[in-house]
Amino acid sequence: EQYLPASTYPTQECLDFVSNWTNENLMQLNEAKCKYMIFSRSKTQFATRLDINGKNLEKITAIKLLG
Repeated sequence: EQYLPASTYPTQECLDFVSNWTNENLMQLNEAKCKYMIFSRSKTQFATRLDINGKNLEKITAIKLLG
């Protein structure tokens, strides 16, 4: 897989915004429970390393929605 820099994605900017907002409002995020999934039609395999509060998020390929 090719790793693309997270700074080129608006997703990382949104994660940084959420992280800053939670810190300003005295809230905490549980980075261990945060994950991300990539949806793409590209034929080449690529990934990125997204982070919250300096901790890398886990990339998943499937999710099960309950409830």
